[in-house]
Amino acid sequence: MTLSLKEIAEIAGVSKTTVSMVVNGRGEHYRISAETREHVMRLVEEYGYSPNAQARSLRLRKTQTLGVVVPGLVNRFFAEFAERFDGAARAQGYQVFLTATNDDLPTEIEVVKNLLSRNIDGLVVASADSAGRWTPSNKYLAIPRVYIDRLVARPEASWVVSDDYDGAYRLVDELCRRGAREVYYIGGGPRISTSMDRRRGVQDALQTHRLEQRPEQILERGYDFRDGYAMAQQLHDQHPTPPEALFTGSMTLFEGVLQYLQEQAPLWLEHTRFATFGKQPMLDYLPGSIISAHQDVEKMVEATLELLLRQISGDTEIQQIKIPLKFVFR
Repeated sequence: MTLSLKEIAEIAGVSKTTVSMVVNGRGEHYRISAETREHVMRLVEEYGYSPNAQARSLRLRKTQTLGVVVPGLVNRFFAEFAERFDGAARAQGYQVFLTATNDDLPTEIEVVKNLLSRNIDGLVVASADSAGRWTPSNKYLAIPRVYIDRLVARPEASWVVSDDYDGAYRLVDELCRRGAREVYYIGGGPRISTSMDRRRGVQDALQTHRLEQRPEQILERGYDFRDGYAMAQQLHDQHPTPPEALFTGSMTLFEGVLQYLQEQAPLWLEHTRFATFGKQPMLDYLPGSIISAHQDVEKMVEATLELLLRQISGDTEIQQIKIPLKFVFR
């Protein structure tokens, strides 16, 4: 049998206000004795009382909900980020609404408007709009929000990203140190900040080793598995012999590349050196020494949630955090 707050108070022999303070974790702050707090919580557990979410929302002018917008959940990074963030947010008393955009800006605009209409307390976005191509509403600009993974050209924005430039630079530098004199680049959407930073890191590492990267050595399309497959096919059509080295900008791209090579160009798997962004246990078991860099998801979730909760509590300071990558040089 579930009782109301009033009924719990009558059984406990205390006021409704006292029960409310104890249930909401403010009993000690208001100097309610430990004995009374324990007694109230025993009754709460026994009778299954829980605060009315809608009433609490109206009282606090908060819904205890957060929105998380990512490109997709096939990408292992975003899937892991979403799962970890959901767990961390729930531990803080928040429910998460998760939605995916497939890196399509009109879809992103639509889902964000939908989330705002639900009066969410805060928003986390991995945006397809790195260049700031659309004009957001005042409601969007006013809501606490943190951008993740991709930089967005909005000076008022807080963000948490990985050091993509450094990751790409170090991977290609390692390829060159191992003897590669040509490195082909397979990347995601060219207007997304992660792609731009990774491409720049690749090119700067090659310049450090006094190597040239010709335009035909750069292929960019999207971050989907099918994009990786299609770009591998395009590269194979243009370059039938195995290249010395191949860099891919994400694990989903690399999986698409591997699928094509396994079917159509198995010699590449024997003669080409590979470097990729992303984490996948299978890399330890594939032939050849595949070097990789992956994002520190745990730290990114921790930093993102901390920034968002600070904003929700009224801290308007803009913070921009760049988290180092982790490397595996096999």
